[in-house]
Amino acid sequence: MFSKRLLLSCWVLILLSVGSCKKPDADASGEARAEVGQSETRVINVGTQVVKTRAFEEKLILTGEVEAWKKATVSSEVAGKLQWLGLVEGNVVGQGAVVARINGQVLAAQKEQAQANLQLSKAQELWQLRSQNKQVALAETNYGNSAVQFQRQKNLLQDQVVSKQAYDNSENALQNARLQLDMQQLSRKSAAELNRLQSTVAAANLRLAQVNLAKTAVTSPISGFVNKVYVESGEYLNPGAPMADLVQIGQVKVNIGVPERDIAAVKLGDLVSIHFDAYPDQTFTGPVIFIGAAADSANKSFPVKVRLQNPDLRLRPGMIARVSVVKQRVEDTLVIPLDAVIEQEKGRIVFVEVNGVSQRREIETGAKSGTQVRVLKGLKAGEKLVIFGHRSLIGGEKVKVTSQS
Repeated sequence: MFSKRLLLSCWVLILLSVGSCKKPDADASGEARAEVGQSETRVINVGTQVVKTRAFEEKLILTGEVEAWKKATVSSEVAGKLQWLGLVEGNVVGQGAVVARINGQVLAAQKEQAQANLQLSKAQELWQLRSQNKQVALAETNYGNSAVQFQRQKNLLQDQVVSKQAYDNSENALQNARLQLDMQQLSRKSAAELNRLQSTVAAANLRLAQVNLAKTAVTSPISGFVNKVYVESGEYLNPGAPMADLVQIGQVKVNIGVPERDIAAVKLGDLVSIHFDAYPDQTFTGPVIFIGAAADSANKSFPVKVRLQNPDLRLRPGMIARVSVVKQRVEDTLVIPLDAVIEQEKGRIVFVEVNGVSQRREIETGAKSGTQVRVLKGLKAGEKLVIFGHRSLIGGEKVKVTSQS
C-alpha cells in the first residue's frame, strides 16, 4: 500500500515538471515569431549611387623633397683679409654682382712689379737687337773685304805675281770671315728668340698679376637668395674657403624615389601632381625631367626629378611633397567609392537596391585611386549601388532610398 502511494506521488511530480517546462517553451516560440514578424516589416534607410563608367587613372603615390633649382657657394679665389662683405642672409643677389672685396695691396704691388719686369724685358730685347745688328754688320764688312782680297790674290796668282802661299792665306781669311758672319747671324737669331720668350713670360706674369688683383672683387656665381653667410669683415680668408651659400628657387626640383616595379610607368615629360601640407588646397603640376639610369644602392629605388615653377617663391628646399604619378589610364570602366565595398574572408561584396529590396553582390576589384576603386566583375552600369547604410544589410531586406546621387 505504501509502495503504491509512493509510486503515485512520483508520477504526479513528473507530470508537474513536464507541464512547467512546456509553458516557457511556448512563450519563447511566441517571442521568436514576434521578432521574425518585426524583421520582415522593418525598412532600412540607405543612400544609393548610380553605377557609371568613366575614365580611371591608377596612381602611384610617393613622397618627395623639394630641392633648389641651383645651388652655389660664394668663395674667394685669392688669399687675403676680407675688406668688405655685401652678403646679407635673405637678400637677393644677381649673377656677376660684386658681393665682397679682399684686401689687394700685395697683389697690386705684384702687378706693378710684373709690369716693370715686362718693360725691362722689352728694353733688354731692343738693346740686344741693336748690339747683335752691329756685330752682324761688322762681320758682313769683314767678309766683303776678305772676298775682295781673295779675288785680287787669285788674279795675281794667275799672272804669277804672288806666291801660292799668299793665295792660300787669302782664301783661308775669306773662309774665316764667312764663318764669323754665319755665327753672328745665328747668334742674333738666337738672342732674338730668347728675348721674345723672356718678354712673353714677363707679359704672362703681368696678366696673372692683373687677374689675381681682379679676383679681389668677389662676384656671385648665380642669381638667387643668400641662404647662409659664414664669414665676417676683417677675417683672413684662404682660397676656396666658403663665404656664403646661394639658392635659386624661381623654379625648383622635387626629388622622388620610384620602386623598381613601377619605374617602367614613368616617362620623361610625364606631368605629375604634387601636394604639400603647407598648401593643402592647392595642386602643383610639373614634368618629369630626369630618370636615373641606376637604382640607389641604399633603398633600391630609382631617382626621379620633377620640375615645378615657383614664381611666388612659396616652395622652399627641404619641404616634403606627396607626388601622384599616373601608372595607367583606362577609359570607360566601372568605378565606385571604395567605402561602399565590404571586405570579407571570402572576398569583397557590395549591395545594390532593386525595387526597394537590397541585393548582395560579390565583386572583383582592380586598382585603387584615392577614395575610388575600379570594378572588374560583379556590377553593371546603371545599377543602384548602396553607398551608406550598407553595413547594416545582409541581403533581401526592404530598403528605403533617402538620398541618391
